[in-house]
Amino acid sequence: MSGKKENYVYGSLRERFAVEWKIFALAFVFILIADNIGQIKIPVGKGMFILFPIFYAIILGVLSGPQVFKIVDSKHVKAASRLVVVGICPFIAKLGITAGANIDTILESGPVLLLHGFGNLLGPLLALPVAILLGMKREAVGACHSINREYHMALINNIYGPDSAEARGSLSIYIVGGMVGTIYFGLMASVVGMTGLFHPQALGLASGVGAGIMMASSSASLCAIYPAWADTISAMASVGETIAGITGIYITMFIAIPMCDKLYCILEPNWESWRYGLRKGGDGMRYIEWLILFILGACGTGLANLIGYGVGFGDSIPGLVVLAAISMAAVFLTKALPLKLPIVAYCSIIGLLTASPISPVREFVIQAASNINFTAPFTMVGAFAGLAISDQLKTFISQGWKILIVGIFVMTGTFVGSCLWDQLLLTLAGVI
Repeated sequence: MSGKKENYVYGSLRERFAVEWKIFALAFVFILIADNIGQIKIPVGKGMFILFPIFYAIILGVLSGPQVFKIVDSKHVKAASRLVVVGICPFIAKLGITAGANIDTILESGPVLLLHGFGNLLGPLLALPVAILLGMKREAVGACHSINREYHMALINNIYGPDSAEARGSLSIYIVGGMVGTIYFGLMASVVGMTGLFHPQALGLASGVGAGIMMASSSASLCAIYPAWADTISAMASVGETIAGITGIYITMFIAIPMCDKLYCILEPNWESWRYGLRKGGDGMRYIEWLILFILGACGTGLANLIGYGVGFGDSIPGLVVLAAISMAAVFLTKALPLKLPIVAYCSIIGLLTASPISPVREFVIQAASNINFTAPFTMVGAFAGLAISDQLKTFISQGWKILIVGIFVMTGTFVGSCLWDQLLLTLAGVI
């Protein structure tokens, strides 16, 4: 594979848009369709089956690809895979701002809550051997490192590349989790809760695994089992979810992904050494290209914010400017600093610092970002991701049942691991 193909470098900005105009046009159309549909909620027992706009955008992207309706060809698929990070960076910046705004919660929560997220590491330890036994290759690393919600996918896309096997595995578990995760978490929490092995407070805290929908489902089931503890379970689940959302990106980045990668290397003797590598190719883009792409991405986010959440475009502009500025700063730091972290890592760190108490622009940043709905940037990401994998539809279908099994093990390991870990921490702290 040539270096040019790997990095997808253009000779000029005009050359870039001669190829990518169709991708952005389709992305905006997908946003209009997906966010107009909005969330579809289907009650299933005590749980809730929920479809989100990102799912529709992914499906529309896949259907537009060369294996179905052929609206785009392989050239556009390759280009779309390099644009996923354009939508992801503002989302991670928003996550960082949220972390900075809640820094007092972290500092005041003490070691129990601060260490809560480490319980999730049982997920990859349980799921990866199963994935390898089922014959999965590098997809297993992306599929098994976490429950694969938005920021997990962002990290995998940036570390391994959006067109990598790891990214396909991550996206597959994201879809599995989104489609059946809510129902499964509610059922699993009921089964684990009825064993009587764990204290209701530990079960409530363990429900906060970094996915709000799954947290709501599992905590609702637990409240039904332990009605006398309902308020405590709900409170612990909410706090656990907040902490998991704040610390989860760092645990995933510095522990879960490297651990999963190393474990795969040990368990899979035929692993192709560093084929995908932790530093897959440079992006080859100039600053002006990044800036214009972030501006276009901001327009897509603003459109999703308007259609999906009713926030006027004018009200969104300050927040969009903040997120784009943080994203551009992250791009600059990846090129200027010797510490070669992924772009999304710098987005998160800069976002956290600008919203922390030491920042002179803290109030403005938090207020501006608060007008951007948390999931608004992800409809465009879904559009790009769907287009990026649209030439791999047959491969995805061929391993669909394996992904479903692996997803079940990931979610089970994550929840049970959190139960065990939180029970230990709460006991050691004398809380229970």
